[in-house]
Amino acid sequence: MGTFETLLNTAVIADLKKSIGLFMPEILLIITFVIAILADLIFKKARKIAGVISLAGFLVTGIYMMNNAGASEATFMGLFAVDPFSMFFKYLFLLSGIAVTLMSFFSEELYKENRSMGEYYTLILGMTIGMFAIVGANNLIVVYLALETMSLSSYVLSGYTKEIKRASEASLKYVIYGSLSSGIMIWGISLLFGLTGSLSFFEINAAL
Repeated sequence: MGTFETLLNTAVIADLKKSIGLFMPEILLIITFVIAILADLIFKKARKIAGVISLAGFLVTGIYMMNNAGASEATFMGLFAVDPFSMFFKYLFLLSGIAVTLMSFFSEELYKENRSMGEYYTLILGMTIGMFAIVGANNLIVVYLALETMSLSSYVLSGYTKEIKRASEASLKYVIYGSLSSGIMIWGISLLFGLTGSLSFFEINAAL
């Protein structure tokens, strides 16, 4: 029994080390997220500092991904996949994040009011982290958590210019629609789990 536990622990540690290496793009974005929040708290008068840090984080993540391209493996005991399919969408999300951040720098609508912009750019980062997680997910619970991470950021972003009536209305409608669809999704996941006895995409596919 002791030998089995030792082998199991060794396998778990080895998988964790491999997984962290393959999960580095998401980790880099999380580090950027934390740095952007801290910088916004420290340098309150520099309204674009979080945006500049976000751009730097996107670029560093993109460079890391290009230098480590070609991987096709499962990580964290099969919860995430790193493959060309997920990498394609990660590049797409990075380019979208860079484009939105750059356009936001020159947005009169965002900057004409004396609002704090740090939260805006960190929310874009949070949404990107959620999108990165969802394209690599191999498990329905991970899909749900990643989707909620992305959705919570987008709920706030859609109504960020709260003094504009249509933005507040859009945000409220989005929250109501998102809450309803989230409940339906959980119900569907429970049905799939009841039918197949698993939340893993591969095991669900085999069972069906």
